[in-house]
Amino acid sequence: MGLLSGEFADESRHLMTGIGSYFYLVWAIWLRICLNEQQDVYMLNWPNIWTLPEVVLISDVKSTSNAYQYRRVNGSKSEERKSV
Repeated sequence: MGLLSGEFADESRHLMTGIGSYFYLVWAIWLRICLNEQQDVYMLNWPNIWTLPEVVLISDVKSTSNAYQYRRVNGSKSEERKSV
């Protein structure tokens, strides 16, 4: 009777609320980094739509193994920023 009584709907609603909150918090952290012009210190790692995004230190990315290919938000692998 659990699935028929609406319990599953309530649980999935809370799950989606939690995931949405996580996306909002990561976006707010990344926005703060961009507004403070610290993109050369941090980067947003979001490999595809099916994974959760994370903000990581670039120095931590350099020290990890080559198992993960981190990309910048604009898709380039280079760490040099182009001046405008």
